[in-house]
Amino acid sequence: MRTKKTMRKLAGHIRPNIWAGYNPENVRVALAKVAGSWADLEVETLIESIHRAREEGSRTTDRP
Repeated sequence: MRTKKTMRKLAGHIRPNIWAGYNPENVRVALAKVAGSWADLEVETLIESIHRAREEGSRTTDRP
């Protein structure tokens, strides 16, 4: 069973705490700034683009 301590252990070293310095108010401010920024996107076109990109893949031909 994995514990929080073992989950943070990666490749022989302890990963830094990703929540250190977290400030929920900063998150609220950032979200308020970007709210509505995607409102002018065509949803169906975006979804089609995502599906096409997944089908085509992003790896170069020389990479397995």
